[in-house]
Amino acid sequence: MTADRNSHAVRLQLITVAWMLVELGVSAYSAFTAHSAAMLAFGSDSMVETLSAAAVLSQWLPGINLSERRAARISGVLFVPRGTRQDLDRYRHHCRRTARDAGPRPHEAS
Repeated sequence: MTADRNSHAVRLQLITVAWMLVELGVSAYSAFTAHSAAMLAFGSDSMVETLSAAAVLSQWLPGINLSERRAARISGVLFVPRGTRQDLDRYRHHCRRTARDAGPRPHEAS
């Protein structure tokens, strides 16, 4: 990357991290004041995104020796628990919907 493109990438990544920190703060505050599990889940997603963006940003910061490949691996590892949680949520929703749609079963005659 040229110096100009590098500085542009750093600025964009800094804006991204700043926005995600605001998003994280607002969702965490909302979750605790409203006692909302949904807002807490949104906040945890924001935290993962913030950490991932920070890993990507760190490859351009002086004094941190982090390759693009390593930053990508860190980001990928951070997103695995998020995807797993979303898959489990979808599975639970599917199970509930299937059980609800099946309805009560009539007793079999003996």
